[in-house]
Amino acid sequence: VTEVAEYLTDEAKGGDILVEMKNSNGNPEDSLYLYLRLNHHVSVLVRGFDCENYINANKGSVYFVSRDYGIGDNGRCLQEMKRFYKPGGKSFFGVYKLVRE
Repeated sequence: VTEVAEYLTDEAKGGDILVEMKNSNGNPEDSLYLYLRLNHHVSVLVRGFDCENYINANKGSVYFVSRDYGIGDNGRCLQEMKRFYKPGGKSFFGVYKLVRE
């Protein structure tokens, strides 16, 4: 989870970003919230991601963090940026960026 937080912190160096995660307990959601909550350039939302909330908005960069392939029906608007594999190499946290049409 630390690597995901560092990656998103680096992305925020170019301007404010919004990071959204599924409303679940555990990792990465709980840990990422704790890591990122004090960064003034990162806003964190924990809810169900839906492309329609952002696709027509012109407000900065939006990222979604998933467990494995958990992006639901949002593949049409999310571009995978990076995978961070857990020990054992089977499961991962995915970082996706919103692609506006």
